[in-house]
Amino acid sequence: MGIKQFIGYALVVLASLVVSAQGSDFAFYKLSLIWPTSACYPLANCKTPLPTFFTIHGLWPTFANDTAVPAYGPNNRCHANPVGPDAAVARLTPIQDRLNQRWPNLRAGVENSVFWRHEWQNHGMCSDYPQDPLGYFNDTLNLATSTKFDPFK
Repeated sequence: MGIKQFIGYALVVLASLVVSAQGSDFAFYKLSLIWPTSACYPLANCKTPLPTFFTIHGLWPTFANDTAVPAYGPNNRCHANPVGPDAAVARLTPIQDRLNQRWPNLRAGVENSVFWRHEWQNHGMCSDYPQDPLGYFNDTLNLATSTKFDPFK
C-alpha cells in the first residue's frame, strides 16, 4: 500500500462521524464517509471517473459500546413491519439525482440502487425510520453535505 492509499484510508477512518439518536434502543448513528480513491484500490474494480470528494458509505445505528445494530432479520426484529428493501429503493425517486452524486456505488458494473438496497436492509430497517426510507436517505444526504460536519475542519 502506497502512502497515498494509506493517507486515504486514514481519512476514511477519520470521516466516521456520530450523531445522537433519540427514542431508540441504540445510542447514536455513525455516518460513514468514503474517500473514493482509497476505497477503489486497485482502480480497475471501480467506476470512472471517481468523485473527488467524500461520498456516503452509510448511516448506521450503533449501540453505546460502538457496536453496530445487527441487520433486520430472523434474529433481530427491531421493528414490527419495516418497509422492505425493494419497496424502499422504489421510494427514492425524488432524491435519486442527489443519491447518484453523493451516495454512489463505486464498484464497476453494480448499479447504485443495489448499494442503497443493501444499506437499507442492513442499517435503515433498524433505524428510527423503519417506515420512511425517503426520510432516512434524505436526512443522511443532508447530514453528509452539511458544512457543520466537514471532516477537514
